[in-house]
Amino acid sequence: MNLNARADRNGTPTSYPGGKSNMFLKKLRRFFKPQGQPEQASPPTEIRRTINGTPNGYPKLGALIATNENYLIFREFKYLQARLLLEIQDQLREYEEELDALERDSHITQVNLQSRESDDRDLGQRKELMRKIEDRYEKYLSILSFASSLALRVGPSNTDYNSLQNFFRNHAPLVASEEYYVHRKDLVALKPRGDTSQVDQLLMRCLVHNPNKWLFTDKEEAEGDANMLIYPRRTLIMVKGLVLGIPLMALLIGPIYPLFELSTHELTEQTLTGIMFTQLAFTCLFAACLKFLTRPKRHELFAASVAYIGVLIVFMSQIVQKDK
Repeated sequence: MNLNARADRNGTPTSYPGGKSNMFLKKLRRFFKPQGQPEQASPPTEIRRTINGTPNGYPKLGALIATNENYLIFREFKYLQARLLLEIQDQLREYEEELDALERDSHITQVNLQSRESDDRDLGQRKELMRKIEDRYEKYLSILSFASSLALRVGPSNTDYNSLQNFFRNHAPLVASEEYYVHRKDLVALKPRGDTSQVDQLLMRCLVHNPNKWLFTDKEEAEGDANMLIYPRRTLIMVKGLVLGIPLMALLIGPIYPLFELSTHELTEQTLTGIMFTQLAFTCLFAACLKFLTRPKRHELFAASVAYIGVLIVFMSQIVQKDK
């Protein structure tokens, strides 16, 4: 490693001018390098597409969406979905009635009804109609499948929507008629919000309203734009981990002292009542903390609460056995 080397903005090592130690280290490496081994090439320069490095318009908006998956917010077009489904649904109803009428026609013999090959060879009307039904039904199922998958997704969070709205207001990347963010009820977020809890939204709200107070923004990514706040992703993950871990650790350690103190007294009715209320209180705090810090489902919250109170009961049983 070059001791006199420094890194430029792109992370490429550069040497101080006139550094004699650089020449000495290069000669030393050549002396110990095996014969015939090619010299290692310098690492390639990192190519980064910045937001302000793209022209204003769809390129700038695309660069913003590419910086964070939270900005993968698009229109769902629920009205057009419904109109297409209703349209194809009624076409299929019409084909169904046409098929019933065709099979009740007096020209259709019993042989045509019992044999598809005979009907195709003699008339062929049912075959042509079934092809139309197949085509319409495939499109109907395709739209139904997409509508079903979109129905499972939710809209963007208030923080992500406000960030996108502020970007449109400050930069105006699109003309007014093409600004899709105004259709708030018709927007869908492609990133699942399963990991976005209330504390995450509260943290992001505090960072937006108090920039560079608790965490420093990535000024290189924002390129000095005062209207743009970009926080390092790794730092945000660490902060969220601390916010999640500290309360949970406190709830795991907190009940030890009061339960141990109660176990040292004589085992009376009041002592048992105090132990039960202590366990119940800390279990309720654990469930509330878990609900606020994460987004658990009901069965997950119930299972975690049962496991937590089970740990407290085992702890108390071990203490009582030792006292005996």
